[in-house]
Amino acid sequence: MRAVLFHGTGQLEVVDRPSPALAADEVRLRVERSGICGSDIATWKGEWPSPHVPSVKGHEVCGSVLEVGADVKGLSAGQLVAVRPIGGCGACKHCLLGRYSRCRQFTMYGQQRPGGWAEEIIVRQGHARPLAPSVTPDQGLFAEPIAVVAHAFNLAGSLDGASVAILGAGVLGLIAVQVARARGASRVFATGRQDKKLELARQFGAVAADARTDDVVAVGLEHGGPYDVVLDCIGTSAALDDAILLSEAGGWIVLVAGPHESRLSFNYVEHRLREVAVVASRIYGEDFDDCLELLASGKLDLAPLLTHRYAFDDAVEAMAFASSNRADAIKVALQPADSL
Repeated sequence: MRAVLFHGTGQLEVVDRPSPALAADEVRLRVERSGICGSDIATWKGEWPSPHVPSVKGHEVCGSVLEVGADVKGLSAGQLVAVRPIGGCGACKHCLLGRYSRCRQFTMYGQQRPGGWAEEIIVRQGHARPLAPSVTPDQGLFAEPIAVVAHAFNLAGSLDGASVAILGAGVLGLIAVQVARARGASRVFATGRQDKKLELARQFGAVAADARTDDVVAVGLEHGGPYDVVLDCIGTSAALDDAILLSEAGGWIVLVAGPHESRLSFNYVEHRLREVAVVASRIYGEDFDDCLELLASGKLDLAPLLTHRYAFDDAVEAMAFASSNRADAIKVALQPADSL
């Protein structure tokens, strides 16, 4: 099979590899779509570490079942599934509660285990989550980032009737606008820096402010603020200060962005005046399956987010494009050549 190997900063190679043998509790999938995530770009640039080199990246994966192990039940050939990439030890208090990302032995397909930047991937049965028959591979590609957003909102509680602000209209932010609406938010405000993404935020039902030219706090407070829940998809000290000023007293700020800065500072006086909770969100746990329900509901418009597609053989070109065209590229996908 064709696979994309990450060899270190700036180094990708497309190679032929034998298909691994299948254990009794495993499932072999034909990878239908695999996404290039912002974390993949950061790793390729040398900004984030990689636990293994060389390795096959790709944790945003949907695929169709090719083969199941002898002990696998409930999955059949041709069935479309999303890969829940994370897992834990299975025995600690966090795993027993389904909170795998808190496990000290946390692992992930695409990091510690071979991921989806290949024509095939093998996963344990519990990591192959069946998608509804109405869900297409293009939609299934977004299962993992939808799960990230759903988990972040879960930390803040119900969104029914809540006001929501989303800082950073990247792919997670644009999904968050839609998930907030699908979960009953009364109003949604978003910020961004690219024209295409700001227009999509508005199309999806948000009031949007251009962080290049607007005072985002002033615009947000004028158009529906303060907000019960603020998702920070930026991850800087300046964004955290904005989140605090946009927050309703007793509200929630959920930090979703990866740690591009190891230390954040914030306006403690304004934070304390509001008694606002600030909580970090790290991917998801058993609530990954919330993405399956959201996809099946048909309430999310994902087609505008899949902006570019490449065959696995063109992965080097795909990564170069994704990393240098952030204004135009929202989600770049790798997929089989016969599906382009």
